[in-house]
Amino acid sequence: IPLNSASGTPTNGEVLTVVGLGDTTDGGNRAQFLQKVDVPKVSDSKCNSQLSSFGGINSDVMFCAGRDEGGVDSCQQDSGGPIFSAESGSPVQVGVVSWGIGCALANRPGVYARVSDQYDWIQQQICDLSANPPASCNGGGGDDEPTASPVSA
Repeated sequence: IPLNSASGTPTNGEVLTVVGLGDTTDGGNRAQFLQKVDVPKVSDSKCNSQLSSFGGINSDVMFCAGRDEGGVDSCQQDSGGPIFSAESGSPVQVGVVSWGIGCALANRPGVYARVSDQYDWIQQQICDLSANPPASCNGGGGDDEPTASPVSA
């Protein structure tokens, strides 16, 4: 799944999909099967207002998503998992579950780390740590045939 590099993505109101194996209710049991919920991206100003007593967010590196009425959300044990946009027709990871106040509470959206803020670093880790780096990495290609031995320079 591609990673988002555009700082203006996701847009306010855009429906995003979170998946995870975290708690299914606030203080509840952990999911036995992968769970999926759709939540709209909340404007940065609205999020900061709703979370002001908890310090708000730095919108350069974070964004919020959730329904005003609550009911669905990422939860404890989902941290580090993905949140996707499918606005363009195919999924793109736009964030990583970071924190929230409880789970699925009204006017308490979940907070997500922006993938775009750390895009270059993430790409570098993929290139440096992959046994078979993708073609987007310098020298990567993933499907190249091995060179016959011996090789002379």
